[in-house]
Amino acid sequence: MEVKTFRMTNLGRFSQINIPLAPTAEKPSNITVLVGNNGAGKTSILKSLATALSWYVARLRREKGSGSPIPENAIKNDTATAAIDI
Repeated sequence: MEVKTFRMTNLGRFSQINIPLAPTAEKPSNITVLVGNNGAGKTSILKSLATALSWYVARLRREKGSGSPIPENAIKNDTATAAIDI
C-alpha cells in the first residue's frame, strides 16, 4: 500500500490541511520531511496518519474490526467533529 496524500479536518491546530506525501509530480523523491517549530503540528500530523491507518489494519484482520478513535482532546476547539481521509 502507498499513501499518496491525506487530509485532516478540525484536528490539532488545523481546520483543514491536505498533505501530499512523496513522491509527487514535482518532486520524485522517496522521502517526506516534516519541519516546523515546537507546536507547529508535526506530531498531530503523524498521530492522525497512525489513527487512520489503524482502521485499515483492523479491517484487514476482521471485517468488522475497529481502529483507534480520534481522541476527543485532539479535536479542534469550537468544532463538533473531526475527520482524517487517506
